[in-house]
Amino acid sequence: GHLIATSQVQSVVNEKNLLRRCRHPFILECLDMNHSPTHVYLFLGLALGGELFAYISRVGKVSERTASIYTAQVASAFGHLGLHKIAHRDLKLENLMFDEHGY
Repeated sequence: GHLIATSQVQSVVNEKNLLRRCRHPFILECLDMNHSPTHVYLFLGLALGGELFAYISRVGKVSERTASIYTAQVASAFGHLGLHKIAHRDLKLENLMFDEHGY
């Protein structure tokens, strides 16, 4: 593989520091960060329920009530990020994760 740039490592260090500042029930906890000459690793809290994308692909459409709950949870998390002057910039179904209880 290609060597990673120092700026890429610094970018992940910054993300780790931001996540550690932003504790919220709907934001995964950042546990640690490490890197090798070719890869950067960010260790996040466990999301045993998987991705929202995989869930919707498996079950098809969800009820309006379920969709409104998920929307409120995402809005709560993004509102919290906004309070910390953080913009996510990569909102997509693959980045929305569930815990073991489906939240």
